[in-house]
Parts: sequence; C-alpha cells; structure tokens
Amino acid sequence: MKRSSYVRNKHQTAWYLNDIIGILFAVTGIFLLLSLLSYDPYDATWFYATTNPHTPTNWCGTIGSHAAALLIYVCGASALLGILSFFLFAYACIVGKSYAHYSDRIVALYILMGASAAWCCAYQIDFLGSSFAGGLLGVYFYTMLARLFDSLGALLCIYTLFLISLILLTRLSLVHCVSYCMKITKRIMQQSLRAQPRIGAFFVAIGNLSVHTSKLSNGWLQKITGALKATPAASVHEYTAYDKEGFDEALYDTDVWDFQEQINTTSVPNHATEASSLFTHTDAANTQPSLPKHVSLQKSPENESVKEYRDEPELPQQITYTVPDIRLFTKKAVEKNDQKQMRHLETQAQLLEEKLARFGIGGSVTSIKQGPVVTLFEYQPDIDAKISKITALENDLALALQALSIRIIAPIPGKSVVGFEVANKETKEVLFSTVINSPVYTKAGRLPLVLGQDTSGHNVVVDLTSMPHLLVAGSTGSGKSVALNSMLMGLLCRCTPDELKLILIDPKRLEFAPYADIAHLIFPIITDPRRSCQALAWVVKEMETRYETMAKVGAKNSHEYNKDTSRQPMPSIVVIIDELADLMMTAGKDVELFITRIAQMARAAGIHTIVATQRPSVDVITGLIKANFPSRISFRVASKIDSRTILDTAGADALLGRGDMLFLDSRSSSLRRIHGAYVSDQEIENVVAYIRAQKNVIYRDLMEETAQQGSLQEPKDELYDEVLLFLKGVDEISISLLQRKFRIGYNRSARIIDMLESVGLIMPSEHGKIRKVIK
Repeated sequence: MKRSSYVRNKHQTAWYLNDIIGILFAVTGIFLLLSLLSYDPYDATWFYATTNPHTPTNWCGTIGSHAAALLIYVCGASALLGILSFFLFAYACIVGKSYAHYSDRIVALYILMGASAAWCCAYQIDFLGSSFAGGLLGVYFYTMLARLFDSLGALLCIYTLFLISLILLTRLSLVHCVSYCMKITKRIMQQSLRAQPRIGAFFVAIGNLSVHTSKLSNGWLQKITGALKATPAASVHEYTAYDKEGFDEALYDTDVWDFQEQINTTSVPNHATEASSLFTHTDAANTQPSLPKHVSLQKSPENESVKEYRDEPELPQQITYTVPDIRLFTKKAVEKNDQKQMRHLETQAQLLEEKLARFGIGGSVTSIKQGPVVTLFEYQPDIDAKISKITALENDLALALQALSIRIIAPIPGKSVVGFEVANKETKEVLFSTVINSPVYTKAGRLPLVLGQDTSGHNVVVDLTSMPHLLVAGSTGSGKSVALNSMLMGLLCRCTPDELKLILIDPKRLEFAPYADIAHLIFPIITDPRRSCQALAWVVKEMETRYETMAKVGAKNSHEYNKDTSRQPMPSIVVIIDELADLMMTAGKDVELFITRIAQMARAAGIHTIVATQRPSVDVITGLIKANFPSRISFRVASKIDSRTILDTAGADALLGRGDMLFLDSRSSSLRRIHGAYVSDQEIENVVAYIRAQKNVIYRDLMEETAQQGSLQEPKDELYDEVLLFLKGVDEISISLLQRKFRIGYNRSARIIDMLESVGLIMPSEHGKIRKVIK
C-alpha cells in the first residue's frame, strides 16, 4: 500500500510540475512577444546609451527593453520564430506529451529560424527600425553559405531549408499540397469564369448609367450658365443677397428646367457602346462566340410631347431582358454538294429495284431524299404488287444494300408509293444552331421544341402548346438526354422568365444541373423523388387556382386571359421529368395520379409536361399515363415490346441510336423519323450564363407551398396545422406518437399520417411503423 501510494503521489507531483513548467514557458513567450512588439531602439539598453536611462517606453519595462534588444541583436526578425518555440514547449507540457513527440517540429522550427535570419541578412530587410534584421545568427549563416556556394547558391540553400522546415512543421506531403493548391486555383478560375458575364453586365450597366447621368448634369450646367449669362449684371448683383424668390423666378423665366425635350430627342450616345465593348470579347478566329451586348437603353419616341417638369428626378432607364442570341451557338460549316454520295445513292436505288424484281415485285424508285442519317427512297410498285409482300422483305433488302438497318413505310401517307429508309454510311451532325436559325423555329409558336431534321433534311420544330404534353422514351445512349437539352434550349431562346416558368425534376442529379439558378425556375432543381410529389401537387393546385381565376373573367385559356394587359399575367409552366421509372418505383401511386390530372386538365391553364424514361414498360407507362399523352417520341429501345408500349407499333427497336428517333404527333397518326439536334455543353453554359447575367432567380419555398395545401383527396383536418408545427421539431413520427401527443384516436391519427405522406412531408412506411420526416 505504501509503495502504490508513493507511486501515485509521485505521478501527481509530476503532473502538477508539467503544468507549472508549461505555464512558465507560455508566460515567458508572451513576455518576450510583448517586449518585441513594443521595442524602441532608442531605449537605454546594452546596445544603446541614452541621456535618459530611467524612462523606457517598452511595455515590459527595463527588462523587456534589454531582452528585446538582445533578441534582435542575436536573431533579428527570426526571434519571432524563436518565441514560437516557447509556446510549443508550453503546449507539450500542459497536454502531458513528451518533447520527443514534437522533436521534429522543434528542429524544423529552429531550421526555419536560421534560414529566416540568413534570408533577412541577404536582402538587408529593415526590422523595427534596425537594418540589422538578420542578427548575428543571420550574418553567420549567410556568410558561411556564401563562401561555400556563392550568393546564388546561398539563396538556393536558404529556400531549400525553408521548404524542408515547412514540410516538417506541417507534416504534409508536398504532392498533396501542390495538388490541393491546384484544385483551389482551378476552382477559383471556374468561379471567376462563371461570374464573368455577371461582372461584365454589371460594369456595362454602371457605364451606361454614368454616361446618362453625365449627360443630364451637363445639360443642367449648360442651361444654368446660359441663364446667368443672359441675366443683366444689375440683376445678378441683386440676387447675390440670396433673394430666393427672385432667383427662382429668373430661372423659370429663362426656361432653365425645361430639359426633357433635349433628352427625349437625343439618341443614345456612342459612349454607351464604347463602354459595353470593353466587356465583350470578339475574336474572329475563335469558334466560341462571345456574349452579345444585351443591355439596351429605353428611348422615348421622337414624336412624344414634351413632359412637364416634376419635382421627382427622372429615373435611369432599366436594363431590359433579351433572349439569348444565335451567336452563342456554334455555326455549321458550309456543306458542298457531294457528287460521289449522290452516285452511291443512285446505285443503291438500282440495287433496290433489282432485288424487288427478283422477288416478283415490279416498280421503280421515283424519288431519293437524303437526310442527315438516313435516306428515303420512294418506290412506286406496280398495280398488282401486294404491300404485305414488300414489308416481308425487310431483312433481304438490308442484305442486298449492305445497310445497317432498313425501315419500310408501306405506304407513305398521302402518296401511292412505298418508303424505304436506308441508313447512310456517312452520317451528318445536325447542329442546334442550324435549326434555331431557320424560319421554322420563328413560326413554331409560343413554346417551340427543337427536335432536329427529318429524313428529307427539313428542320423540325413543334409547338408544345398544340401537343400539349410529350412522352419521351429511349434506352441508355440513344440520345434522349441530348434531345431534352435541345428542347429546353429551344424554350429558353424564345421565352423570357415572365413568359415561361420551369419545374425540372432530375432524380439522376446530373442532366439538369447546368440549368441551376436560371430565372425561369419556380423551385430549385428537384433531385429527391419524394419531393417530386410535392412539386406535382403544387402544379395541380396551381392549375385549379388558374381555372378559378379564368372562370371569374370568362377567359377560356391562359392565352386569352393574358390579352388583357391590366391583369396579372399567367406565364406558361412546363414540367420536365427526366426519369419517370425512378419516380414510379418510389411513389408510383401518387405520381401517376398527379401526372394524369395534369395531362387531362392543364392544357387550358397553360401548364404542360414533358416526361422521359429509359424503361418504357407497362408498369412505368401505365394505361392512364399513355392515354393522356398523345404526342410521343421514341429513341432506340431494347425490344419490339417496348416499341409497341410507347408507339403502339414496332420500329423503335431498329433505330440507329445517337439521336435517331420516331415522332408520333397528336395531330397525325403516322410516325415521322427525325434525327435530333445536337447542343454541346459549352453552348448550354453560354446560354445559362447569359440568362443569369440579366436576371436573378427568385425561388418559391416548396415545403411552405405544399404544407398549406394538405391532402388533395381528403378534407383538411382541424389539427393539421398544429401537426405541421410539431413536425418541424422532430425527425421521426408515427401514428402512436400523434395519438399520445394530441390525444386523438387511431383512425384520425392514421388519416393525418396519410395526408403528410401524400404531400411528401414524411417518407413512406418501410417495415416498421416509424416514418422519417423529410426536411
């Protein structure tokens, strides 16, 4: 017992002793640091004599001035690093770790101290009023290194010691530090490039505002000076006594303040153009176009009558929103007529006629229409030829023509010919800029969707308002995502944020990420499948609200309602869902109900949907959804069953992929083959940056909007609002918890839980009875 008590007392004494030593080290370091910070070279020390030795200005008195002078004389500026070692010793003592644990850092600190002293001596840096910044230590080290390696080699050795000591101090790998710095630099560059259009637009607006303000001030000065010159000298002397009434009367008599006419009839100055050109880079050799100047000054018409002067100053002209310009997109090179390709197509036409003749089908090719991906051969058979016999020869004809695939249209609607769509060996890329620059896009309607080019090479742009909803299907790599981007870009290049609002649902989190924070969005891009139910519920509620509003004024649709400019406009709302299959797996019943209600009723309310999926099976595209989406697009799918599910006919399984699609329009019963327009990621970034630079996004709170709606199927419970408040303070909820909290029965508590689940505030039940709250 005595032995253990002795050992315990010994350990306690050592522990207290370490604390005391640590405190002494820390106090000494603080004392030396304060002495250095308040060092005055004119204090009486061992190295400087003064006639007033008893009045030191150092914060730590005479001892502090002597200590600071000694440290500067011996170590120079590197004395600060020496003081840092005191704090390191203090930390080691207090936390109870041995000095050996920090031995490498202590050695590195003293190496850094010596290298710093030598560096200060080499560059003769002033420190606290002394040119002897390296101290005796720096002079010794630098002299020794300069004798061995000369001045350049000495500096190289000093910087090497710097690097080694920093690695030992931080215990970080040099490779990791370099890679981290590169990542930070790259991120800063990306953020600066992303913010460049906004910064440019801001400075352009400031430049235009300053030019306009300077014009106004110059007009005022010229009018006032002209009035003073026109006033007689005697009158001027009278007004020097600050007779305010006489001064104001003279100014009004000379019509000083009537400057509105000059402003209204003056064109926009050239300085505004010069200011905007400072932030717009133009390079003829660069294929990526620069952002066009979108800031415009509103000018009053010349025939407008002169306005009366008002006490309020005229507000500066506002920046108007302009849709993205065609120069933001890559232009297609001019194509030359390929005679070799035409001869090849004529040869294929002859082979087609010969092969059909061998099977007893007579006729001739009447027309050859070359498209970007496939070529359409219009074949007119003899009168006695059977169509069913021609369609059965699809594989035989593909073998004879050595084609990747052949699609037979028997017959072509409206013509007495059979169409053979043969894949080209050399395909051509359909650029988005080619379609958007065509008259077809200009005349497409209020909500144009850019699809691409058909088999004849004609641009295809459809109006979403006439569809009014679109169903898109296609396997991975078939071009479905690129087509959705083309449709989105077609909408953004036509509609302003006041005319179009978007709701983007992207469970994959990648496809719609570039469109974040554009002014057209109502909510942030929705990536959680459970929150998609909330967004769709909000759309249904908005649809019902719009119908109530239109019914009060007697308007049949949103377009007719917006004709009256005195009313609050109803912008079109387009809901785009990138992956329906994932939503159906997560919350299939609610999603199907909301999509069906929107598709059935939302057309007149100006609400449209574009739904895309990779798996067009009957459990994803149900009968209700399919019946309410008459307009459909199918890219290449895995099987004929999937093709029949989306298009009610086979053919999508034989498509080429990479943008090759079949389009079923609601206004026509025939399929139309189209090759999708390609829009690059850089073009999307250009347009998005252009939109962000003009107008900031204002999001709505999805949780707040949906929480106020309650359930769409059942009446709102009296306790619903109280449950919502309770829901904000918990992470999990159950039926029994509501029973105990609000003292209600099981059935009522279960109905409230169903309401919360229907609007997406809680997760569905998984094995247990506890539901997680979605926050």
